Amino acid sequence: MNRTLIIIYLWDAFWTYWILAAIYTRLKVKKETNGQKFMQRSIHLIFVVIAFIMTFFQFKNVFLYNEILPHNPPY
Repeated sequence: MNRTLIIIYLWDAFWTYWILAAIYTRLKVKKETNGQKFMQRSIHLIFVVIAFIMTFFQFKNVFLYNEILPHNPPY
């Protein structure tokens, strides 16, 4: 057998197992109410927005500000 064919079979087996496990898990998990979903999504959205702001905006004179790379690196 070719090595590529073996790898393809292994990936097929993995994805088949993954999909079947997901279907089985979905059947066994209790359903959440709309309020629970909304609350979880709201909290997640707040953390995503905070991470976006912290990543793309500079916070000078704030305790979260740390300069990772100097402006004028020595050569």
